[in-house]
Amino acid sequence: ERAWSDAVTRTFNAELTRVARAGGAQVVDLYDPFKAGGQVDPAPLLLDDGDHPHAQGHRVIADAILRALEF
Repeated sequence: ERAWSDAVTRTFNAELTRVARAGGAQVVDLYDPFKAGGQVDPAPLLLDDGDHPHAQGHRVIADAILRALEF
């Protein structure tokens, strides 16, 4: 199930990125910061619900956004 879920996530992210960029949006990848290319379990960055980031997860998101904004 974990491999299937990861494949679905990657497919969805690729399509979302394609559509967003086609519309002129900048996209910030959070897959790699949270999952290191699928090699890391992101659970330590999430609340007990397994979906939403807690404070450390939000720091990961903020860092990724700041890196994307650097010119």
